Amino acid sequence: MIDHADLESRLRAGLRAAADALPPSGPDGSDPRSSPRAASRTGKRRPHRRRLLAVAAGAAAVALAGAAVVTLSGDDGDDETDLVTEPSTASTTETTVEAGPGPGTTIPAGSAIVVASGDRAVLKSFGPDGQPTGELSLDPITRLQAVVSDRQGGWIACNPVVVPGAVGTPEIDIADFERPRKEGEPPPWSPPPHVYRFRPGQDPEPLDAPVECMANSMKVTDLGDRQVLVYLTMPGLQQLDLTTGVSTAVPVDTSSAFGGQWDVGGGRLAMHGQAGLQVWDLATGEPVPVGPADLPVWTPDATSGMGTSALTLSPDGTMVAAMVGDTTASSDVVVIDLASGTERLRRNVPVSVEGADVAFDGTSVAVSSFYDSYGATRIYDVATGAERTVDAHGLLP
Repeated sequence: MIDHADLESRLRAGLRAAADALPPSGPDGSDPRSSPRAASRTGKRRPHRRRLLAVAAGAAAVALAGAAVVTLSGDDGDDETDLVTEPSTASTTETTVEAGPGPGTTIPAGSAIVVASGDRAVLKSFGPDGQPTGELSLDPITRLQAVVSDRQGGWIACNPVVVPGAVGTPEIDIADFERPRKEGEPPPWSPPPHVYRFRPGQDPEPLDAPVECMANSMKVTDLGDRQVLVYLTMPGLQQLDLTTGVSTAVPVDTSSAFGGQWDVGGGRLAMHGQAGLQVWDLATGEPVPVGPADLPVWTPDATSGMGTSALTLSPDGTMVAAMVGDTTASSDVVVIDLASGTERLRRNVPVSVEGADVAFDGTSVAVSSFYDSYGATRIYDVATGAERTVDAHGLLP
């Protein structure tokens, strides 16, 4: 549940800081420091009131620990197009979603890719031959950060928390935020749902999960005969039972998971950081022995050198795939057997670890990038190393 009192406190602080930081308005209400570069994407300059709210939104977003929007960079490295841009001002109508790839519990690597479509996100499905087989709109998600399979033939996707002043939200009176409130009186504004579940044949369903929505902040795995959504919060990781809707803490100290490398699979949790690769049983919290894995770690202050990104467990939790490299335009995709630490696959890929995404179904591993300059998604057979491509790039659920 959202703590409205805490939310209101942080929003007040952000709004006050934003108001203090604003320059005095000109005679026409404009910002004297405004320029064509400060105009919105539509080319229209926002009035002073809207700018105040936009700056307030930025300050409040910091107070709310919001996440950066994933971007797709153009080939020339100058222009950038958001994976999903600012929320549309057009009204959103309810739609019945169609089935995405599935309905099995294991999604074949590279069979689902989330791509930009104007200011919306679309999940596209592909067959074994790499040809498109269908599309699923992820409306009302407008600033997509993460999407995962629910392992029941559907999908779960999230936005960052929306703050006052974002396009499409009501204008907020700072004085209304400042005035004392009676006990039990709700705040003047509360954020709309930012996590949705998309099930075949049903309207998008808001989930009551306070995800700190950023890249790779949600994962789904099986615990016995049920599926759980494991998600990132400021204190650590939580798990939501997708059948009962009950959310509980993961029984492992995951305080270092924020911004780190982690994944779930086969009822296990894997984390990679300064302590190396560690694995636990999600149900009991007990550590799972793993062999020595050659997955380098960046030190906290490192500006160069080798590191690991896009850590991804196989659906049965027995293998892990990851990207290994520096920040140059190529890196290695590796697949490692957890019990022995033995490498099952290592292939050099013309994709930087920065912005790379990985999907792994246990037999094939797919590598994509948020940046269009790296081209198509590449899929490798773990047993043979054979490569094939899918002519799309973006997030890999």
